[in-house]
Amino acid sequence: MLKLYRLDGPHKAYWQTWQDTSGEHIVHWGALGTLGDSKSFHPLHPNRDPLALQAEIDAQRAAGFVEIDVDAMDRLRVQGRPAPGAAPLAAEPLQRTLHELDRRLGDTGLGQCETGPGSAIAAASDGDAWTFHCRVVDGALARSCITQALKAWFGGGLSIEPVDDDGRVLAG
Repeated sequence: MLKLYRLDGPHKAYWQTWQDTSGEHIVHWGALGTLGDSKSFHPLHPNRDPLALQAEIDAQRAAGFVEIDVDAMDRLRVQGRPAPGAAPLAAEPLQRTLHELDRRLGDTGLGQCETGPGSAIAAASDGDAWTFHCRVVDGALARSCITQALKAWFGGGLSIEPVDDDGRVLAG
């Protein structure tokens, strides 16, 4: 997957491409924080120039789009607790929540949830709370997107804070 961003100026944007399981290349772009548009390039289609995708990548880079190393992205800690009276989330619905959040961040060009042993979900000692960590290119836009995606499920029990690589909340 190639993810390019233009973050300078008032119109922040993303442009990304990946190859799906059929060999088709999907291109997805838009204003950062929006669902944007998509198109595909199939390398074996008889009317498709095999260099068209590379030409489009080169054009985006010439227009000021750059890759951003994941380590240079903002890190957010998203914590939640079920609304009062609601049952605690079991592991399967929690994984679906993580998948939905990751999909929402990816579809809007904002970033991704971190995954791997111990990094995606941490249950509090009372078993009701959960924590996701996300890497995002714009913390303020991502907080808004995450809030919209999860507030209906968790109401006032949702907290989104910028953290450092050790998980400590950043001031400000």
